[in-house]
Amino acid sequence: MSTALAPVDVVRAFFSDVGTDGPVAAYERWLAPDVLWTNCGRPDCHSVDEVIALEREAQSGLGYQTWTAELRSIAADGDVVLTDRIDRLLTPDGDVLVEIEVMGSLLVADGRIVEWREYFDGPKIRESLGITT
Repeated sequence: MSTALAPVDVVRAFFSDVGTDGPVAAYERWLAPDVLWTNCGRPDCHSVDEVIALEREAQSGLGYQTWTAELRSIAADGDVVLTDRIDRLLTPDGDVLVEIEVMGSLLVADGRIVEWREYFDGPKIRESLGITT
C-alpha cells in the first residue's frame, strides 16, 4: 500500500501550509526544485529559488508579510489539480491588505508541484491596492 499523497491532497496541503507555516516554508516543502510558476503579469519563474525571490520582492514592494488561500473549490484529473481560491495578502499586523480571486492549475509529480499557473484580474488587484501604473 502506497503512502504517497494523491495530487489533490498535495495541493490542499501546500495551500494549507502557506497559511500556517508561511509561503517560503511551503514553497520549499511542496514545490519541485525546477518548478515552473506562471503568474499573470509577472515574469515566469523556473525554480523554487526564483519563486521565493519573487515572493520576497512582492512582500517588500506591497507591504504584506504572508498570505492565505481559501479553497472555494478544487478538482483533479490525474496529476492536474484545478483550484478556485480567494488569496488574502496579510500585513504584519494580520490585517487583510487585499483579497484576490484566483484560478490555478497545478501539475503534481512524485509528491511535488512541478507546474503552477495562476489566473486572476490584475487591473482589479492594482486598483484595490491603489496602484495607478
